[in-house]
Amino acid sequence: MAVEAALARPLEPLRKLTAPATVRDRWTAVEYRVAQARNQLASTWFGGDSIPSWFVNLGPGSVAACLGPEPDFTPDSLWFRQFERNGLADILEQIRFDPANPFWRLTERLTRRSLETAAGDYLISLTDLGGDLDILDSLRGTDNLLVDLLEEPELVEACRDKITGVWMKFFELNNRLFDQTGQNGYTCWMPCWSALPWTVLQCDLSVMIGPEMFERFVVPELEFKSSRIAHTIYHLDGPGEWPHLDLILGLQGIDAIQYVSLPGDPPNESLHWLSYYRRITEAGKNVFIIVRDPARIIELTRKLPAEQLAFQISLDSPDQAKRFLAALGG
Repeated sequence: MAVEAALARPLEPLRKLTAPATVRDRWTAVEYRVAQARNQLASTWFGGDSIPSWFVNLGPGSVAACLGPEPDFTPDSLWFRQFERNGLADILEQIRFDPANPFWRLTERLTRRSLETAAGDYLISLTDLGGDLDILDSLRGTDNLLVDLLEEPELVEACRDKITGVWMKFFELNNRLFDQTGQNGYTCWMPCWSALPWTVLQCDLSVMIGPEMFERFVVPELEFKSSRIAHTIYHLDGPGEWPHLDLILGLQGIDAIQYVSLPGDPPNESLHWLSYYRRITEAGKNVFIIVRDPARIIELTRKLPAEQLAFQISLDSPDQAKRFLAALGG
């Protein structure tokens, strides 16, 4: 049970910040971002099993920018661009690890300075590397890739496999930074702690394909990574991915499933999704749920094996959070 709340008074004097003039600089100005992170962590109360950590956010699936053009920067996110030569054969030729790639160098600098600024007071997370087919989607374009799955499946598989190799390189290099600074354990954008390197696996594109294609184009990546990484959680993004659940549950190396509802759907913690959560727990996997309504947590723990559930919730104040934890008996 990970519980967070805003502190009325920060734990230390906040660093003075002047926001950079451009949106791009607000993402790429390393000293600004690490100071912002320190202020954020100093202003947050962490309770229960919550881990004080800062997510090195460089967009969802940042490997796409480490392989290709610089992304478009917006106030809320980054949007990755297609290769200028974006035929599948061209992409296959261009997929490679380049230590001089500007976006990889930014990732490296931001992660290293974040670790130095944290100074052991909080953890720094692995950035969001993304899923291989989603990365290919960024480089090729969604409409193009969906046609490719039908017309050039072997080339899609070749690109995916090459991306997997580069992805593993980025994963290892990021974790080497944590090892070099002596950080106590590893975490990701999903706030779970592990003594060994771990990650979140995903394929958001899979909402547009059926289980047969998922088994051919996505399962090999999930099987490869989950068999070589100590722990993995699958991020299941919206109800369009439920048809793939049995294939995901069949992968021994995946420890847990995190489901995220779409806007307008019942929230993650709704009993509307109970039958799916029950299938997950009955398959021996765990469930990670980001919750908005604390009352729903108690409902779920009464209907599912509590030892297979993990929740994250943000509450209004430390006092409210402490009362909530006391009501749960912890």
